[in-house]
Amino acid sequence: MEKATAVKIRSVFQLLRLPNVFTAMADVLAGYLIVSSGRFQGAALIGVLVTTSCLYSLGCALNDLMDREVDRIERPTRPIPSQTVTIIEAVVISFVLAVVGLFAAMAAGPNALTVACLLIIVVVIYDTLAKAHRLWGPFTMAMCRALNLVLGMSVDLENIGPFWPLPLLTLAYVFSLTVLSRLEVGRRESGYKIHLVLGWVVFMTGVFVLLIVGVLKPVSVVYLGILLVTAGPPVFEALKSYRPEAVQRAVKVLILGIPVVDALYVSGAHGLALSMVVIACILPSIYFAKRFYVT
Repeated sequence: MEKATAVKIRSVFQLLRLPNVFTAMADVLAGYLIVSSGRFQGAALIGVLVTTSCLYSLGCALNDLMDREVDRIERPTRPIPSQTVTIIEAVVISFVLAVVGLFAAMAAGPNALTVACLLIIVVVIYDTLAKAHRLWGPFTMAMCRALNLVLGMSVDLENIGPFWPLPLLTLAYVFSLTVLSRLEVGRRESGYKIHLVLGWVVFMTGVFVLLIVGVLKPVSVVYLGILLVTAGPPVFEALKSYRPEAVQRAVKVLILGIPVVDALYVSGAHGLALSMVVIACILPSIYFAKRFYVT
């Protein structure tokens, strides 16, 4: 019985992509710290952190529910096709996550609730309509992560100031990441490479422009260097070989790199010390990524 319970818990964590939840928290923390300048408001911060954890996990559960037939062929070890989590269980989990996420957003304020509702709409659009599309699939996924950053900022939108372009940079980064993940199942069309490179160009150009005009402090280059050194080699290997394991490795590194991107934003806005709070999110992500599949 204990073994069966342990397997069930592990499968649920796998379904909800536990390592990735901490990268979602990093988005919200970054957005919150940027607009609050490090002033911690307990209830609002806890509210948006719980919201992002629930809604990110909701998106993952819905994704696997909608993909269950495809996953039986392409990813048979996932919880639903392997039947370690039943369809009914996944539906119940999704419903509970949505309800808890919305109530947590209400506690964080009306702006947070509005962003949470938008986030749920985009998540559902991605999982039910847009995912299969070459362009709109990655775009809506990227919108989810961009809105996640906005969720953190929603606590005090009046102080967003010159940092309003940052969610657009997150959109470009995650767009490229999502395009790359589609190579995992053997898609080699040239359009995927073009979209991937385009996303990276927009992201890098945006960062450099914000550095040049003084919106981001020069110290943020530290995190940009970390990102390029850690993500560059596996991404190039994935694009060179198209081997599923190489693509999985590159996607894993890029997902775990999201807290690095978030720390780049915070260090650029308020200095290196405050960014350490965000970069700390990568530690539980790395720990759990060794035990759970990351995509």
